[in-house]
Amino acid sequence: MASLTPGMSVGEGGRFRLEHKLGEGGMADIWSAIDLQQDPASGAAQVAVKVLKADFLTQTAGNMSTSTSELVDQLSKRFKREAGLLSRLEHRNLARFITSGELDTSGSPFIVMEFIEGETLDGEIWDAAKAHGLIQTKFEGSQPYERMMDPDDIRKIVSETPVMRLSDIFDIAEQVLSGLAYLHNPKGGDGGVGITHRDIKPSNVMIKRDRHGNILQVKIIDLGIAGVASEVREEFGAVTQFTKMGSVLGTPTFMPMEQFKNTSQAGPSADVYAMGVTLFEMITGLEPYSGKGSYEVMGALCNANALDPGKFVRNVPPDLRAVVMKATEREPELRYPSGHEMWGALIRARNNVLDAAMGAFASNATLSSQPTVESDRPPPPPKPVRPASRASRQATVVRRSRMMPPKRPSNSARHMVPIALASLFVGIAITFFVLRPDTWKPEMVPEGRGATNPETVAPPTKTTKVPRDPTPVRTTRPLAEAGDTPAPERPDSAESIFQLGMRFYNARRYDLALERFETAQKLAPSDPEINRMIRDCKRRLGR
Repeated sequence: MASLTPGMSVGEGGRFRLEHKLGEGGMADIWSAIDLQQDPASGAAQVAVKVLKADFLTQTAGNMSTSTSELVDQLSKRFKREAGLLSRLEHRNLARFITSGELDTSGSPFIVMEFIEGETLDGEIWDAAKAHGLIQTKFEGSQPYERMMDPDDIRKIVSETPVMRLSDIFDIAEQVLSGLAYLHNPKGGDGGVGITHRDIKPSNVMIKRDRHGNILQVKIIDLGIAGVASEVREEFGAVTQFTKMGSVLGTPTFMPMEQFKNTSQAGPSADVYAMGVTLFEMITGLEPYSGKGSYEVMGALCNANALDPGKFVRNVPPDLRAVVMKATEREPELRYPSGHEMWGALIRARNNVLDAAMGAFASNATLSSQPTVESDRPPPPPKPVRPASRASRQATVVRRSRMMPPKRPSNSARHMVPIALASLFVGIAITFFVLRPDTWKPEMVPEGRGATNPETVAPPTKTTKVPRDPTPVRTTRPLAEAGDTPAPERPDSAESIFQLGMRFYNARRYDLALERFETAQKLAPSDPEINRMIRDCKRRLGR
């Protein structure tokens, strides 16, 4: 079979001109290409073309005791059928399918998807792990190579806080799970398609950021080929060894036991398991079973317990830790049934972290901002106080540095000072924990707050409407005490997404708020409040 080279044209009528190779894996190569039917100025001309490798086809055909031409014929039929399915997918967190076809030179199937400019989550985790000294140098013969550390090699705390920023962990995971919830939903049409990805892993997640490092968009890639290739393996019983990089039949590190036993058993809970492992890597910078082959991983899974990031990172929010452990349970029935339930649990975990942070800072601001009154009496002895966290001490320093020398306040000042300072510290709390949540400390989350158990989804019989006030939060009460509504039945409902957008709006993260409002608008395009908040965010962002 002829190899691909830059400048070659593929597709009907030579529609796509190959530019350069973007990546190479055990099964397929990915090329950057130009869609000659699109205006280059539109930004839609650049696409990604994934082509099955000739040596993969030869190897797989040998394992299945069939000819390469017969295998190509089977794959082509499935690609055409899969193209019909992929063309119906429409979700902001899924790479958009364009078309599929066969190479004129070899008949090898290819698939064309939108080109996503950005970095893979795999690369971001690698950079974070390297910054924490968690990348090992190994030797294969005399050749050195680097790999992430295996938790079994560590067995100790490697970091005080997650290796990636906590806000990024939540943002990325929520968007991936939003896409998975859509894929797993069997309703069809706009409600989902009822399919399993089967190869969720950091290298199949693309992240686009702005010049300030804020996340603009997260997309799942490698749709279609994973499903088609798995069907071929199921039908012919092929067992092929693949490298970690570029594998689309399943990557051992991210595969649950049922996927090793029989790919047809890999339902939505298999994607949940893979997402749990991905979250574990984002938090710890460690890769389970790193450097191990398929059979070694399968043997380890026989007696493996759920992955616990708290064994390696000291300060992991308890609710986030619980989500990871439930998602990586060995038995499928103990995990979240699908991406929808895991997504809801993660949203509640994030809300609980924000609520606890706001409550702790608001209480601190209220207690420490009482006006000073001159008196001849000596001050009472201080009451024992639990040592403040680093974040609380930093906030206190800010307050003291801005206070004037104490003097007798007027009657009006006595009332205004506590209110003004309380409002100031609520704003500091929100900004601090949205922008720099990696300094979160576990003692800020009181035990028994009555927060929703992240392992269960108990939808209310009726969703209560919340007054939609776009004015930033001015109260010193924690959100949980300020009339929060229970979690909606669907975490991807317009109301739920709108409420999450309001949290970001009140935290003055207008970019993240706008993203949520625009998502809610797609579900409720005629809602006047959603449209009003979109206009307001764009005005504040200068758009």
